[in-house]
Amino acid sequence: RVISAGDDGAVRIWDLGGTGTPSKNGHKSTLSSIAMGPFGQKLCTCGLDGVIKHWDGKDGVFLKEVAKKDEKFIRSAMSPDGLKIGVACEDG
Repeated sequence: RVISAGDDGAVRIWDLGGTGTPSKNGHKSTLSSIAMGPFGQKLCTCGLDGVIKHWDGKDGVFLKEVAKKDEKFIRSAMSPDGLKIGVACEDG
């Protein structure tokens, strides 16, 4: 599998045949970072819309989000156990 995101705010999980289905609960603006947990079971995305989203990494189902509308998130990382998420903001 390959996971992609971009300016349209959608998260796509591609199969090896080249088919990628966009997420139904994507970001409202540019998606700036994707982090994957252990064995691809969890995904975290963040975007310039000030939202951090948590996804099931196997089927792309949206799980939950945290919003801080006055921030623009530019990077995300997930701890090796998949229990913690770190993000970086545009303004530091």
